[in-house]
Amino acid sequence: MRSIIFMVLICAVCGFRTSPDLKADDVLKRMAEKLNTIKTLRYQYNRKISYPSENYKASTSASIFIDFSGTDTLLGFRYQITDAGYSNIFNGTEQFDLNEKDKTIRLQQQPSAKSFRNISYFYNSIITLKRIIPAVLSDETISKTLKEDDKYYTVQLSLNKRMFNYLEGFSNITAERVIHYRIFIDKATLFPRRVIQTNNVNEDLVQTDFSDIETGAPSPPETSWYYSTYAREYKPKEEKVLQPLAVNTMAPDFTLPGLQGNVSLSALRGKVVLLEFWIRNCGYCIAAVPTLNNYPDVFAINVHDTPADIERFAKNNKATYKMLYNGKKVAEQYGIDAYPMMVIVDKAGKVVYVGSVNKTAIDDILKREEAMPPSR
Repeated sequence: MRSIIFMVLICAVCGFRTSPDLKADDVLKRMAEKLNTIKTLRYQYNRKISYPSENYKASTSASIFIDFSGTDTLLGFRYQITDAGYSNIFNGTEQFDLNEKDKTIRLQQQPSAKSFRNISYFYNSIITLKRIIPAVLSDETISKTLKEDDKYYTVQLSLNKRMFNYLEGFSNITAERVIHYRIFIDKATLFPRRVIQTNNVNEDLVQTDFSDIETGAPSPPETSWYYSTYAREYKPKEEKVLQPLAVNTMAPDFTLPGLQGNVSLSALRGKVVLLEFWIRNCGYCIAAVPTLNNYPDVFAINVHDTPADIERFAKNNKATYKMLYNGKKVAEQYGIDAYPMMVIVDKAGKVVYVGSVNKTAIDDILKREEAMPPSR
């Protein structure tokens, strides 16, 4: 009798271990249900990036504490992230960064949802999965397959020309590319332990691992959540706030080296010129390439990468437009600190557009500007 009860308990803990009809959706649903029961969570986040196509490797790790118990916060949770010498804290109303090395603090009071979109520690994280799995389950265009071994369920998701956002939802990409996600789920706990992101075009890979997972973890001291606690020990971080150029202002002239030779903006007067500010380790910059290839007078101004890396980027992503480099000061002149960013300069040298690489917007502006005389 005791052995029967023991076997029932084992099966309950292991979930679907004995089911012959187990499907990927079943495992994802069970994982989502598990994540939705959590009030507090602490875990170690480790991310490895390997982009052979760009000759780039990087890794990072952090300790992350999440508190889901509140219901009145912007995100639906508050968090503390601690990396080596760095902390990022959101208490529901304030978001601030602490730099241990120079003892500085940067504060955002009443941040918007946009403030959290690119926090790298949320990239393919447990938070990502908790918030995106419901959308994955309801989307029949996403291919879902399941494999398992003694310890893990492995769910593979394949998204055509889409990828996960950091926190929720998807981003469309213009490149003809299928993004694959392999999610390794612990059979005993139903917690995700690893996410591997690949694609069908090259060997580029991002792997995130979650270890030392502790549910019901005690919260850090209450005073650690507030900016005022650190105000005496840390000084405010002084940052140069960049403002993009306003439409109808003259575009600052520049001369930059490029893979095809030097380029001066003043020499292009009389043409409608598209300036893209970009960096190579940027998924949206890669996704913009097919759109930019449609236009004749595109000059991609790279902010800080080497000519060799830029040339490799152009070759791997089949970029046909002109590539410029050493563009950091020019980006500052134009008020650009997010990438990719497009600036369109008219025939008279005035700025007529500042924004994302949006084909519809670019086409409308080019149609209007090409009909205008060289100067107004």
